[in-house]
Amino acid sequence: MLVIILFIIWVVHANIQAMDERVEASYGDLDAIHAERHAVIRNLVETVKPFASQEHKVLKDVIEARASALRSAGNEKLKAEGEVGQSLMNWLAITEQYPELASSERFGELQNELTHIEQRVTAARRLLQPFGRRTLCIFARFSG
Repeated sequence: MLVIILFIIWVVHANIQAMDERVEASYGDLDAIHAERHAVIRNLVETVKPFASQEHKVLKDVIEARASALRSAGNEKLKAEGEVGQSLMNWLAITEQYPELASSERFGELQNELTHIEQRVTAARRLLQPFGRRTLCIFARFSG
């Protein structure tokens, strides 16, 4: 009987460890995608500056959100990355007012790259949510 109980404990522990490793790997994937996004943002800012200098506040918001996300860690990083996404959406909406910018080949390439990265961020978050919830439920069940 003791052997069966020890075996069950070992199986549960192994499953928790495996889930924890998958969650950590998913966070690592998300961090890598965010790093790509930050590189594209830097290039976009440099590309847009000459065209939309009067949109200084919106551009400043993007730069500050990016800097905050780079400094953050853990749950604060996820929140800061959400703010980066929001400031980017605001900024890209304003850049549509500049036809010469829209016709810039470099801007178009960067905008397409950023769109692809944002889709990957969304997909990675969607994959991460079930693992996070399941892991939290298991830990809550065992902690009391």
